[in-house]
Amino acid sequence: MLFVREFNVHIECIELTPVFASVARTRVRLAGLDHRIHISEGNVVNKMVGHPSFDVIVSIDSAIHFDSRRTFFKQAYDALKKNGRLVLSDQIIRNNHSREEIIKFLRANDSEVPYSNLILFDEYLRDLHDIGFRIDLLLDVSNRSYSLLD
Repeated sequence: MLFVREFNVHIECIELTPVFASVARTRVRLAGLDHRIHISEGNVVNKMVGHPSFDVIVSIDSAIHFDSRRTFFKQAYDALKKNGRLVLSDQIIRNNHSREEIIKFLRANDSEVPYSNLILFDEYLRDLHDIGFRIDLLLDVSNRSYSLLD
């Protein structure tokens, strides 16, 4: 809603969880912005197939949950118009942790994060580069966030 008010844009939201989509639709309708914001339910990885149609794709702490994150990156790249941008915040394994430590933690906590997404920072950057993305800005906020294993 902030983007619509501040930048006069149209927003297409894709939410996997039906109850979250319902709450979001209600909030958008009550704000009188349902003509500018469309919220659909489904898996974003499946819904972005097609011709380039987005100027910007924003993913906030969700890409780690997609099966797979690399597939999401590929489809996002294909769905973006020329000079489009992927803006995301994501969770990446620090180089001082092993995949085995993380998998053990996730299993103990019944996490549904696909293990294929448990890649190190360098692998993450290589995936983005190999797909065709150019990284304009990269901020490490790990010193302002939590660590599962520390």
